[in-house]
Amino acid sequence: MMFSIKTIHSPVIIFEFTGQQTLVEHSKSLLLWDNLLSQKSELIVLRIFTDNAALIHPKGAGKVTNRWLESGAKQAIQQQVLAMINIVPEQAYKKMQHMSVEKVFGVPGGIFKSKGEALHWLDNNVPLAQNFIFSESIQS
Repeated sequence: MMFSIKTIHSPVIIFEFTGQQTLVEHSKSLLLWDNLLSQKSELIVLRIFTDNAALIHPKGAGKVTNRWLESGAKQAIQQQVLAMINIVPEQAYKKMQHMSVEKVFGVPGGIFKSKGEALHWLDNNVPLAQNFIFSESIQS
């Protein structure tokens, strides 16, 4: 599994995932979230899953994530994240399109099958996003 985080276009944070995560890698990504949230600033989060394997959660990830959310992360996300966008491979989109970012995290967002659709949604739904050019930020 490979994942990267780009923070050079604040307030935009880009997580990019390729391949299946281990539980250790998943836990590291939660620590990165903690670090971002500790800065107490507004964020627009794009999570890009480049292949179907990146969408497979390792055994135990659900419990770890729920504990993390319940320990204060969910509240911090609701206070600081203006939008959370998940871009998934087109083959996975049909299965995932009805999942709700709003329901899980309590922030505006969605599941999208392309960067173009995600950027269109951001432009129309997040006023702060209109001040930023994302296209270069999220190119593979």
